This record gives sequence, structure tokens and C-alpha cells, in this order.
Amino acid sequence: MLQDGVKIQYAHSNHGLFSEDYLDEVLPGRPIWTQLEEEAKDAFKQIQKIYSDNRDILNKKLDEDGTEQAFIEKVLDVINPHYLRRPKKSGGSGKRWIPDYALFDNETKRIEARRRRQEGSNMFKDSLYRFNLWRR
Repeated sequence: MLQDGVKIQYAHSNHGLFSEDYLDEVLPGRPIWTQLEEEAKDAFKQIQKIYSDNRDILNKKLDEDGTEQAFIEKVLDVINPHYLRRPKKSGGSGKRWIPDYALFDNETKRIEARRRRQEGSNMFKDSLYRFNLWRR
């Protein structure tokens, strides 16, 4: 992207998902991209502090639950506090993939998802995104 006649380089790992032109030229020019830039910078600073504050703990090769509590959930609180963690495993080694976390766009949807989880129905129905932290 050219800014004041100077080509700006953006750091990204594309992995062939998008064209370089789209990532370097089109996306940074979109209004939503520029509107959220300050918010993203603030979130990044908060996440850097979370990492810095927990670096020693994270370097101790924590298990999944330890990593989630020491780092992942603190980061999620910064980027999207409307999330649910999957229910604790109750033994067994089922092959069914259940996401570790589901992100929601507001607290009302998160509360509704928690109610569905308690009823045994699909807690992920209205989630924006679902993800696993570990390859199982």
C-alpha cells in the first residue's frame, strides 16, 4: 500500500489463503480496517502485557487447562469477552470434535448458549467462531 508516496509493508503469514495484492493493497484501504486500527493497537498492547506477565508460567509446559487459564482466557477477555468454554471432559476418548471455545457477538447470545448447553442442546448454534487450541 502506498502512503504519502511510501510503500508500506504489512507483516502477515498468508499461507496462500488470499492474494498478496488483496492483503497489501485492498484490505488496508477498507473503512472498517482503518476504523478498527486504534482498537486493535490497544488490544495488542494489552495482550503483550498479559504475555509478559505470564511468560514464566507459560514456559513451564503447562497442560491445556493451565494454558487456557494462564493465557488464552485472559486474551479472550480482551478481544471478545462474550465466549463460552466447552464443558469439562467427563472421561472417555470419543472421536467427536467439540470446540474448546465459542465466541458470540453479544452477552445475550452467550447467555442463551449457556442455557442451551445446560439443557444438553447445541451451545454453538449462534456462535461467531468456534475453535480448538490443541490438535487432538
